[in-house]
Amino acid sequence: MLSYPTCADHIALLAPAPKEHLVDGNHTALTMGKVAFGSRAYDVFLKLEQVRGGKPVDVYIYESSEGDFRVAWHARYLGYVGAVNGAHPDGMKFRPASTAKYPGDNEGGDWLLFWEVESLHEIPEENRVHVGSFTPFGKKKPYGNSFVPRGPMLSKHP
Repeated sequence: MLSYPTCADHIALLAPAPKEHLVDGNHTALTMGKVAFGSRAYDVFLKLEQVRGGKPVDVYIYESSEGDFRVAWHARYLGYVGAVNGAHPDGMKFRPASTAKYPGDNEGGDWLLFWEVESLHEIPEENRVHVGSFTPFGKKKPYGNSFVPRGPMLSKHP
């Protein structure tokens, strides 16, 4: 797994995103410096803010639209911003262009917050691992091979 030396080394974020948003998000991150993904998991991100010590955090992303639950993307978590009427406070500036075709993804959407990342990139097929190999933050045993994830989660840094 990839890791940045300045990142928090005790915690990581394991999160889903649709493949089309990741592909477009990669372009957004390259051109704008970061990309923002929506979430309703306020408690997860609040806890992450409390334990990360202000440091960036490695993010391991599985493609929610694919269903094989292997980590296919990596990024560096910068923080989150609260949604304004379900939309990112900067509008579409940091959002993947593909989100524009879904009414619930932007203005008037259902999101509580937007988690922002930089350095988003796809992991080569041969280096992808199942989310079950990750260990929940604060626990000793990994999720296991039969684990089916449900939204963003905090994990020990792999």
